[in-house]
Amino acid sequence: MAKRKSKSESASPLLPFQSGVQLAFLGWNRPVLHSAVDVLLARYSKGKEWDMDQVLVVLPGSMASRRLQVLMAERAANDRLILRPPRFLTLGKLPEELYQAKWPFASELTQGMAWVDVLRSTPAEELQPLLFEVPSSEQLSVWMDLAKLLGNLHRELASDLLDFKDVADQLAGTAEEPRWRILAQLQRRYLDVLHEAGLWDIQSARRFALEHGEVADVKHDVVLVGTVDLNRAQRQFLAAIAPNVQVLIGAPESFGEGFDADGTLRSSFWQGLEIPIAEEQIHVRTTATEAAGELSVQLAKLGQSRGVREITVGVPDPTLVPALQETLAQSQVHLRYGPGVSIFSTPPLKILLAIEDYLDDGNIESFSNLVRIPWIEKWLKIHAKLPSEPSDGATGAEQANADPIPLPETFLNTLEIGRAHV
Repeated sequence: MAKRKSKSESASPLLPFQSGVQLAFLGWNRPVLHSAVDVLLARYSKGKEWDMDQVLVVLPGSMASRRLQVLMAERAANDRLILRPPRFLTLGKLPEELYQAKWPFASELTQGMAWVDVLRSTPAEELQPLLFEVPSSEQLSVWMDLAKLLGNLHRELASDLLDFKDVADQLAGTAEEPRWRILAQLQRRYLDVLHEAGLWDIQSARRFALEHGEVADVKHDVVLVGTVDLNRAQRQFLAAIAPNVQVLIGAPESFGEGFDADGTLRSSFWQGLEIPIAEEQIHVRTTATEAAGELSVQLAKLGQSRGVREITVGVPDPTLVPALQETLAQSQVHLRYGPGVSIFSTPPLKILLAIEDYLDDGNIESFSNLVRIPWIEKWLKIHAKLPSEPSDGATGAEQANADPIPLPETFLNTLEIGRAHV
């Protein structure tokens, strides 16, 4: 398998990569996972046995992991091989395989409540430089929003092995330093709260393991497939076990200059790369609806030559996704959004949130928003007993004047009657 030495211009003093990391370039004439199956078969099969029992395969996400498992099983069946499958893991869970945590990890909810506890117990005058207006202790939802903000910032910095104090030190002497010093104090208190509860923040645990040389030696191979976007913490863990690491890259070897020694993208290379796209391949549309319609046309053209799993739709703005999904669904084509659907976007939560808004405000706007939800509207057409057709030859305008829109209370009473039929 091809090896690649790290070059001095791409090396970082924080990332002491070893030459033992092995890179294999899969090309892009075939889907990456299909090529990965070929490489794994060639390396780990012997006779009629395909033994990967002592191998850990790491992929960017769970869907890619499941798909690779299916492809390997199909290949073993077609070639009549005895497959001993490897362990599959997503990239985000890899570090915990490489060190021994001294404390149980705090759940995401526990971390959030720890931040809330720290913020609410901090005197208002200390928080004043961070906030235009310090919430009262009873405003729990506001404190939770602030806790979520700080938690996300904490995780983002920790993924690059930094904490708030590190940022404050880098900003020493600037106008931003005092605010980061306050954030550093809050972060320290947050970690103390977890420690007193006998819990550990997972990001801090990773950094502690790296700084204290607690990354364990591994006896098995670790194979990474398509993991081109590694943060600094993940790269440090891989550097610590470099002789056992293989990285399968979905690109030709001629593009090797576009990757660092651990297979991570070298962004400067790709930013200056000219992509040969012909003018007739570019279709400009001005609205989300038009873009969705054009996508339907292009997918229809690909339908005879490509399967659904072979097509990826890139969307620069996530707000376009619902329009694309709705339009494609009309053609019985289901567009899977990689990050998934937020629980707040699911029908039950949309209905509950709309009901909550109406109960809080009780105005006609919140009432209209509630009854216009498609699922509510569909239910009303079946169960609500409201006049929908002009009677006795009256025109639509006459009927509207004769039958004014019922008040929300009257309408909800109608729903109570209809509920017995659900």
